[in-house]
Parts: sequence; structure tokens; C-alpha cells
Amino acid sequence: MEELSKGELPANYREDLKGLVSRLDEMADKVKDSARSVRVLEGVAFPREIMDQYVLIGRNLAESVQSLRASIEALGTNLQEVAAAAEKVDSLEAAIDEEYLSTKVLIVRYGRELDAAVVMALRDLVEYLEQASDAALRTVEYVRILAAGEGVSVSASV
Repeated sequence: MEELSKGELPANYREDLKGLVSRLDEMADKVKDSARSVRVLEGVAFPREIMDQYVLIGRNLAESVQSLRASIEALGTNLQEVAAAAEKVDSLEAAIDEEYLSTKVLIVRYGRELDAAVVMALRDLVEYLEQASDAALRTVEYVRILAAGEGVSVSASV
């Protein structure tokens, strides 16, 4: 952020870059919260069906973050790649939203069989993962803004 304030970039571009960095930081915080929740659940038994949902969300979130990274790296060099990577983040976020709901349904379904503290930890984990996905989507919106500043509109599909 300090380097951005000293730069030769136009003020509005610097503000958009600051927004991008801020959103990346927000996403990192949610990922860190997710990791803490995983640590809380180490050694705790819960149904495989719930675990499978977390694995699916985790894979999609990792792919979303990789696509976000690709969109950032393509800024200034390949606007079509920015658009394609941003669209992938959009579609993965929508998939994670569906998986989030399915996971919450499973937590409720198995809730009577699980300790209340485990239910709370499972709920926290799915919330943080979903929030990380939302943060990736908000971040890619800043990438679109920066790409649009380069002369090409990179619109969202939502």
C-alpha cells in the first residue's frame, strides 16, 4: 500500500489497486479462519458425507483462488485471459454457494448424532469457507475494474 501511494499511477487506478489489495487481505483472513477451524476439528469423528462436502468445497475454493491469481497475473498483458479467469471465479463461487447449502443441510441432518461443540465447529468451518469464496468474488470484481481501465470491459456473468 505504501508503494502504491508513491507511484506514478493515476489516482483512480491507485485506489482500485488498494481495493484489490484490501480484498485479497480479507480473503486471506477467511482462509486463515478456515484453517483454524480445521485445527479445532483435528481428531474429531463426524460422518463421511459431511467430510466429502468439505473436500468438494475446498477443491473448488482452491481452484477459484488459482483462477483469481491467473486473472491478476494477466492484468496488463492478456485481457481475454483476465475475463476467462474471472468467469471461472464466478462459476466456482456459485458452485460453492450450492455446496455450502448442502453442507448446512447435512450438519442439521446429523446434528442429533454429533456433540454440540462439533456441530458449532463444523458450522464455523463451512461459514469461513463460503466467506473466503465470496471474498474471492469481490476481489475478482476489482480485477475487472482494473482491466476495464485498460480499455476493455470485462463484465460479470451475474
